[in-house]
Amino acid sequence: MSEMSAAYDLARFVIDFFSVVKHGDFDWQKQRLEEISELKRLKHIHRANLEHELNLLQIGLDEELKRKQEEEYRITNDYKDFLDSIDEMKVKMLETFSDMPKPMVYVIHHHAKHLIDEIWKTHDERSQALSRARFAEFLTAVYHDTSNALVQENSNCLPAETLKFVKGPAA
Repeated sequence: MSEMSAAYDLARFVIDFFSVVKHGDFDWQKQRLEEISELKRLKHIHRANLEHELNLLQIGLDEELKRKQEEEYRITNDYKDFLDSIDEMKVKMLETFSDMPKPMVYVIHHHAKHLIDEIWKTHDERSQALSRARFAEFLTAVYHDTSNALVQENSNCLPAETLKFVKGPAA
């Protein structure tokens, strides 16, 4: 029994020792709890700030997406308006140049659509500017030919300036 008594005494000593250390270090524990409490408070503040920043970023991204969607919608509408106006030009040319073979008008119409597609499909600003300039020159040629034909009241003439533009530079 003395072994058991020795083990009991040892266990009692360890428990008493920890009890003394625990009570003797109460101020340290209190300070440590206050530090932990402050750290938790700071963590909460940082989490709230992070959530706020994330919300602001999300709002910014949502609004940027809306702007981009609106921009793309307008670009699509502009493209459609251009195609519609080219269709109107085709009808006007068929009326103005009534003796001209229809395939020639369709070639002119196709060329106009091709120029519009170049403008919309080109992402390089310089190339896009060149495409817009070529389209403007083309429309000027169509306008001059149509105006001249209406002034002369001669439906037998061909839109020479426009056809020269469609043909391109001489090889």
